[in-house]
Amino acid sequence: MHEFFKPWIGINYEKTNPKVLVLGESVPIEEAKSDWLIHHINGIIDGEFNDGFQTRIQDIISIPDDYIENGNDYVLEKKIFYDRIVFQEYIQEPLSRTRQRPSREQWDNGKEYFKQLITKYKPDIVLCAGKELYNNLPSDGNEYKKRIKTKSGEMNIWVYDYAKKNTYVCCIAHPSSFGFKKDLWIELYAKFNSTLGDE
Repeated sequence: MHEFFKPWIGINYEKTNPKVLVLGESVPIEEAKSDWLIHHINGIIDGEFNDGFQTRIQDIISIPDDYIENGNDYVLEKKIFYDRIVFQEYIQEPLSRTRQRPSREQWDNGKEYFKQLITKYKPDIVLCAGKELYNNLPSDGNEYKKRIKTKSGEMNIWVYDYAKKNTYVCCIAHPSSFGFKKDLWIELYAKFNSTLGDE
């Protein structure tokens, strides 16, 4: 499967533990170029614009080391955060408009690309942005043996070993979806992280 979008690769990704790859579904911009993701994330880091999707991702998977002191508070230092992750899209061709759904062929092509992506970057954790995306991932692998749940919800987790190591795919609701419950996904992701040392 041909890679169209160049992934965002943080300069500290390889020495980060655990390695986290954020998996988006698609880019709904017909004229998007291959380096669109890199320009987009650089724009977020430089403060040129805000992106609600990315802000919610940051809230869920940021760690204390991503924050710097600012007066009486601590704020996320976006460069530190993005320097330690990989971000890539599952569908490797631009879609023509917002809310366009991928075709069956595009979903199937994404499966092959996903295997290449995991094999190349060997993430420990993949944060999967959206339940439809999660449901269209490759069917090989296994369900995570532990239930990650709270009184308010549950996180679906699938395990692959393409890179001869376990990669845990954590599914969250799409960060741009109506009624997205940020605090729930922060809690579930933290609970999942706390179980990894028991594996």
